[in-house]
Amino acid sequence: MASTISPGSRCTTRVKATHSFLEWEIDGYSGLPGAEQQATRSPVMEAAGHRWQMSLYPGGTGSSTHRPRSRRHVALFLNYCGEEELRVKFHWTLVNQAAGKQHLVKEATTVMFGKCTDGVNMRQGDECFVESDQMADEANGWLTNDRVVIRLDLTVFGDPASTVSVDEGSWEPPKTWQRDMNQVLDELPWFDHPAETPTSTEVGAEAAKMGGLATDCVINVTTGSVGGLANGKDVMSRGRSFAVHRLVLCARSPYLRGLFSSPMLEAQSGVVNETEIEPEVFEQMLCWVS
Repeated sequence: MASTISPGSRCTTRVKATHSFLEWEIDGYSGLPGAEQQATRSPVMEAAGHRWQMSLYPGGTGSSTHRPRSRRHVALFLNYCGEEELRVKFHWTLVNQAAGKQHLVKEATTVMFGKCTDGVNMRQGDECFVESDQMADEANGWLTNDRVVIRLDLTVFGDPASTVSVDEGSWEPPKTWQRDMNQVLDELPWFDHPAETPTSTEVGAEAAKMGGLATDCVINVTTGSVGGLANGKDVMSRGRSFAVHRLVLCARSPYLRGLFSSPMLEAQSGVVNETEIEPEVFEQMLCWVS
């Protein structure tokens, strides 16, 4: 039996992600303030629709959290200069300026930035970005000709937005193809005809009329060949006529597909006369291919 799916709801939630980057080139790195807790800040720059600033501590932050380790590291921070709360994913890259050398890429971090209050920008970053000695060693390629390039790639996530739609339900056809096809075959007007019958065209028209199921083809199966005339009518041996669906037969039988797709009379009229097989055998064949 057919099944019906009752109405339900479908929800789709999308989070907009805006990708952008910041790049800061420092020419004359050795001239930056190098004392602990002394910062050099980039100009305020815009990326992903918001304003940002980088803060670099060549001498470290002197943070009590990482002392004395932080004193031996360059610290780097991203300052948010906006008025909204944001969820941001970002990672730093210390660009290697020497051919064949590797960039220093820090693992991406996802953080929340709060709104700027009292002129104090909220910041997120790394107090141990790179060891000071490694930064100063030009062989590493990060500091070349007293020049440093820092890149920040960031993604700003918007608020989730959801849409809800109502699915009115749908009808699914029953999964009973074989049973239904057998039932159709049982209902088709396969009938015996006497030795003296109307012409094959008339038989076909009558069978199609009796079909009632949009049959478009008739196959006359007799135990002998057509021979002679009686009262102007074809004379056949006794046999059976089968009103069938041409599309089904073409899909299942290469022989009949070739027959119905050829320029032969059978393809044009939709009436086939078959004398090389017994009607009972042909009926079994039809049930099998269908």
